[in-house]
Amino acid sequence: MALDKNNDIGRIISVIQKIFLYVLVVILPVSILPFPWDYTEKGMTLVILLFTLFILGLELIKIIWTGKIVFIKRDIDFVLFVLLISLVLTTIFASDTNLSLFGYNYRLSSGLIGISSIFFVAFISRSFVSSKKDLLGLLNAFFAGSILASSISVITLLGGNIFELVPKISNLGITGYPIVGAPVVLAIYNSVSIFLAYITLNIFSEKDSSKINDSSWFSIVVILVNIASLLMVAVNPSAFYIIILFLAVWVLSLIVIFFKDSKMSPKAKIMQLVIPVLILIISILMQVESVRGLIFGDKEIITPLKLSLNFSWQIASQSLTTSLRSAIIGLGLDNFGVAFTALKPIELVNVNFLSAYNEVLTFLSNGGFLWLVIWLILGWYILRDLVKDLKDYKSQDRTLVLFDILVLFVYLTSFLTTYTVLIRFLLFLLISLAVILRKIYKEDQVDTVLFKVWAMGTSKQEDKDTAVTPIFFSVLISIVMLLGVVRLGRITLSSLYLLRAESYIIEQNAKYTEESPTIDEQEAIVSNLYRWYQTALNYDKNNPLTNRKFSTVAVDRLSILMRMYEDSEDEDILNDAVNLRSQAFEYSRNAINLSPSLFSNYNNRVQVYFSVINMGYTEYVRDAIAVINEALAKNPYDYQNYYNKAQLYYYLQNYDLALESSNQALAIKGDYVEALILSANIYGIQGKTETQLNYLEALKTVLENNDLEESDLYNQLIEQIESISGEPVEATTEGDTGAETQENEAGAELVEETDNTEIVTDIEDVPETVQ
Repeated sequence: MALDKNNDIGRIISVIQKIFLYVLVVILPVSILPFPWDYTEKGMTLVILLFTLFILGLELIKIIWTGKIVFIKRDIDFVLFVLLISLVLTTIFASDTNLSLFGYNYRLSSGLIGISSIFFVAFISRSFVSSKKDLLGLLNAFFAGSILASSISVITLLGGNIFELVPKISNLGITGYPIVGAPVVLAIYNSVSIFLAYITLNIFSEKDSSKINDSSWFSIVVILVNIASLLMVAVNPSAFYIIILFLAVWVLSLIVIFFKDSKMSPKAKIMQLVIPVLILIISILMQVESVRGLIFGDKEIITPLKLSLNFSWQIASQSLTTSLRSAIIGLGLDNFGVAFTALKPIELVNVNFLSAYNEVLTFLSNGGFLWLVIWLILGWYILRDLVKDLKDYKSQDRTLVLFDILVLFVYLTSFLTTYTVLIRFLLFLLISLAVILRKIYKEDQVDTVLFKVWAMGTSKQEDKDTAVTPIFFSVLISIVMLLGVVRLGRITLSSLYLLRAESYIIEQNAKYTEESPTIDEQEAIVSNLYRWYQTALNYDKNNPLTNRKFSTVAVDRLSILMRMYEDSEDEDILNDAVNLRSQAFEYSRNAINLSPSLFSNYNNRVQVYFSVINMGYTEYVRDAIAVINEALAKNPYDYQNYYNKAQLYYYLQNYDLALESSNQALAIKGDYVEALILSANIYGIQGKTETQLNYLEALKTVLENNDLEESDLYNQLIEQIESISGEPVEATTEGDTGAETQENEAGAELVEETDNTEIVTDIEDVPETVQ
């Protein structure tokens, strides 16, 4: 009796697990935290982690009560297991363990924590999704999520902003950008949804499905909604390529099925081709500008910057040659951005990418050749199943073949684009569902593994109806689950405060476009930001990004307090200023300690020191030089930090080292205005008038090439050249450069300001920039 009762408990737990999985696939595509630097990844990963925690915890409790572990497996599972082991090894031997565990800037999705959670939830789903009814229930839940995500994406593509419904973060909505991420992500998600709905229509047409509630109408609605969404993003080139791949795999497989299935009527064959042909025709029409104009008008679909295939290969290949370990197991998960910072070409010195052109090149750098070999083997297993099912095709196996096609399509997209957490979740969930489906249709090709373990509370000696031992362990697991929920809740709250602060910054920037805020208004703005960033930091101290943000706002608040102290000389204000200065130094260092591979952590510390020095704390000049050297070790092509170091040496009157650093900046960016000014002034101090004039002439050419002849800087420059040379200055004719300069690839003006660093724009006032 006790064993029967425990089995009943196991069945109840399975039902709860199914509910959790159904809810997960519904809300996942719309679970976003719209950070300006990460629109989808962290929010979706937090949701996956939360539901994985519940599903995994319930699975352990179920094992305790039933005394057995039951799961179905195939040979492809061994490949998946080895793939996970390779990621664990990559993380263990990574130079930055925190980065490999939690991802770049703590985004979670591409770190071991995020990826392994997807593995677990996909694999465990086989223990409670076992019948055709369970499978259809899961697919219907997925369809509900796809309708929701596609509908919202269409609204945003047409210029709507759903975040206007959330006042505190309404400024973070991006019109023209799908809710699930980049257009290519929406294209993959829509394609999967369409094909799954097509598969369910095939399931409902099977003879043995008469006992299942026929919801064909819902599948048709799903197809229509997702086709509409898919065609909206077909104007994007990357999304269009995904659509072509999707249709090619679909149509080629259908052609093979037509040859194999002699019983299928010509009319049925034509009907099978209607949907893919319709999608193809409309997708091609969407490439015509006049057709696009009818739908979008003057609205544009926002496409994230993407690293080219050529540069991606350069970064991936060079990162593998740094050491034998890197070649075998890679740099560490989500380390491509680190490799890009260290190895990127000079043309992209001011640009950063976290991923390569596609998933394969990204993980070639992150996981090395070991990952690549395993990934190719995984693809071979997926292709082998499809080829074998087509070879042995029978009409009753059509559903299984169609599912094989879908899994192959999602796998092949790894060669065309980088996976987001949503696409990675889809791939591994589909692989698990393919195993479940194979058990339903071809049970002899699937192994059912049963492990008997000690069933707590089922011994004959126990007389009580309720066993103490399983309850104790169930409570223990529940406590661990609760602690996990609390931890995830704190990360979520921290993220929400970060969102509030970022939205507030956008709001205030828009408010003060015409005039600058008063000192009191600045104090109010910075105080709000300080409070929100501090709260975010209190909830999640292990996030290097939060530490950076807080150290920056601490410096901003320090600047305001120092101005207030000049007016009042209040000792309390001075004490607060000392505390803020300590916080800025402490938390900028914490960011580096948490993730020592990220250049942004080092550069943030440089900006903190520079800001403090500009307030008058000149005793930190030599410390700032040391900090800059740390940053340059991470990014040797950062011309701005060479210039920053030159300014500090200039203040120390070490003109030789100042000139060396300034010229290093010019070696990287020949048209860097500030460095040209500084080098010219140093040559003037050293009495090298001819060389000084050459630099000033080069500066004049740069300003003229950028149409800055009317600027105050240009007028001052002309006066100084005439003063030194004693001759009037004529404008440089077109084509006469006077000095070699580099083109700014982005096409922006060359006079730029570095965040939190005062830039030299006055030829006569270089020393004062660090006072």
